[in-house]
Amino acid sequence: HIEDYPVYSISPAISQTQKFIHEQQFDYDYTTSTVASLEKIDATTGAIAPLGSGEMYGYEALATHIEDYP
Repeated sequence: HIEDYPVYSISPAISQTQKFIHEQQFDYDYTTSTVASLEKIDATTGAIAPLGSGEMYGYEALATHIEDYP
């Protein structure tokens, strides 16, 4: 279940996805860059990052189009 994952990202990304974060009841924390958020991912965490940016690290998107105002 993705709602069990804490998520990491930069402040603007967290701000732009507040509705999704609250609906999923995620715990979240800020990072200095989206790359830094990807470096925190393991089997129990997630990152909010631009679509396609995690593939180079071997990750796949668990949810897309999560922004509050597309």
